[in-house]
Amino acid sequence: MDDNKYDIFGIDFGDGETSISWCKSDTITEPQIIELYSRKQTLSALGILKDGNYIIGEDACQSSSVEELFLRLKSKFINNEPYAGINIVKLLHQIRLYLENNNANFNNDSIVAVGCPSGFDDKTKTAYLKLFVDAGFNNPKLVSESRAAFLYARESGELRLDNNLNSKTALIIDAGSSTLDFTFIN
Repeated sequence: MDDNKYDIFGIDFGDGETSISWCKSDTITEPQIIELYSRKQTLSALGILKDGNYIIGEDACQSSSVEELFLRLKSKFINNEPYAGINIVKLLHQIRLYLENNNANFNNDSIVAVGCPSGFDDKTKTAYLKLFVDAGFNNPKLVSESRAAFLYARESGELRLDNNLNSKTALIIDAGSSTLDFTFIN
């Protein structure tokens, strides 16, 4: 990347819940959580309304106007179930539209760091990244979910580790709704 400042959005798209964070490229502070429909995390749920429009999150699960409801999309994608990828794209597209309309920092130049299970092989990673591109995100980059969790914990100071411990090998365990990652970081 060049020396320009840019906005980085982190998307943790989970089988059960999705959350988004934001920071500037030149910041030394921890990322800020972006509320999506007034929630720090929202259910990874897609509803198709009677009028053909889409609704996501808790609203999709609670609306009486929902004709079809899709849940657990990431595990369905992992298991190669038909239409899972298409429904993920629809859900991610709604998230992108929300960011465009409700977050002044989000624009076409924003970098989107996408959490990805460490166990995904190259073919699955490529297909997973393509879902974000198909949803309209211009600059998605895959980041190992467990590595991202470790970096956040280290940078935020939440672990309160002695600096000498940062030079040691660490085992990061990321327990998600549909994946369990074990990653060694040296």
